[in-house]
Amino acid sequence: MRKVEICVSNLPLGTQRVWELIAERYPEVQLRRWACLGLCDLCVRRPFVLVDDREVLQAPSPEALWALFCRRMEDGPPV
Repeated sequence: MRKVEICVSNLPLGTQRVWELIAERYPEVQLRRWACLGLCDLCVRRPFVLVDDREVLQAPSPEALWALFCRRMEDGPPV
């Protein structure tokens, strides 16, 4: 995993904290914020991040998203 992107409209759902945790724990990951990622149906409902331009990680809470992200980092890219 090299790049994680977020939509600024998703920040109020808790993605801001996940962003900060990624920056602290995984400094090798490139972080990008965009005004819109074109995932509006998801963006208004749940915290999410876009990984390496192709994989969407989503969860019902920021804490669950952080846990999912950490597992993803440990497991490596999907096959």
